[in-house]
Amino acid sequence: MSIGIVVALRWEAQCLQRVLKRSTGIRWQLTGMGAEAAGAGAKALLAQGARTLISFGCAAGLRVDLRGGSLLLPSQVIASDGENLVCDQPKLTSVRQRFNQCQTEVCDAPLAETHAVLASRSDKAALAAATGAASADMESAAVLRNAALQDVPAIVIRAVLDSAEQVLPGGLIDCCDAFAQPHKLKLAGWLAREPARLRDVYALGRAQRLARQRLLTAAAVLRDLPH
Repeated sequence: MSIGIVVALRWEAQCLQRVLKRSTGIRWQLTGMGAEAAGAGAKALLAQGARTLISFGCAAGLRVDLRGGSLLLPSQVIASDGENLVCDQPKLTSVRQRFNQCQTEVCDAPLAETHAVLASRSDKAALAAATGAASADMESAAVLRNAALQDVPAIVIRAVLDSAEQVLPGGLIDCCDAFAQPHKLKLAGWLAREPARLRDVYALGRAQRLARQRLLTAAAVLRDLPH
């Protein structure tokens, strides 16, 4: 195996499955959300022989010009302890060239690590002010750290799910498992108590469709990389 992909959420992994199918040289590990799970997934892929690691999936936008579906190819990840984890430049250049060939714009600004879902505008604004990052996720720092321990190149490919101005209701987050799959009874009960939140669910669904399209494009780029 040449490329190992760490992916947290089931719908993100479905993008890989749809495009890559049984592509030789590429394997992905579905981990669930969070640094610990992503770190374990990275270790498993390295143990299986991965020579490049990729953190793949969605992210929160921290900059107002990044809308839902914006594609992210960050040059570095700012860890929660302040460490700058630099993505592999040759791999970034190769992937960026292929995105350019399919006329897909990418943002290369830094991505920040967060240990919790950034549900509010103020949460996102605070992290942006503290780090200068354009986006955030919970897994990429762990992937890059594990790659560095084994001297293996690693990059991050993400699509913005929720923009800097989009609010994620805490009740909705509580209705989902570690793979962002909603518990139907919990979701129905929450919406019954707070029917006005249905518009937030619809807004997140629209954003997810945009992010999914970008991740399908990214998966096609990975399929065509030499490995």
